[in-house]
Amino acid sequence: MISGNPAAADYVIDEGVLIYKSEHGLVIITGCGHRGIINIVRHCQDITGIRKVYALIGGFHLRSAPPWELLRVRRFLHQQQINKVLGCHCTGAWGRWWLPEVIAPATGDIFTL
Repeated sequence: MISGNPAAADYVIDEGVLIYKSEHGLVIITGCGHRGIINIVRHCQDITGIRKVYALIGGFHLRSAPPWELLRVRRFLHQQQINKVLGCHCTGAWGRWWLPEVIAPATGDIFTL
């Protein structure tokens, strides 16, 4: 329950993710991150055998996350030492405030990785 409102069930069973194996490490591009950004990163590392994540881009599904989840994600991202973290749409304002290393790209922004 968040802010007195019951949390809605998340019926997304699967998550689409694009993984690019660059010379600097993995570039992981997520959809909405419904499976949890930590789970997604770990799964990508497991299936590729590559631990270094160079860039993480997409929705992190944190817009309604409680503070303890935001802290957990913050610690994880810090431990991973990811060079570029770009949180889009459903990362939400809370996700961007609690994760200071996150860049919030806007439509039309251009990034070179």
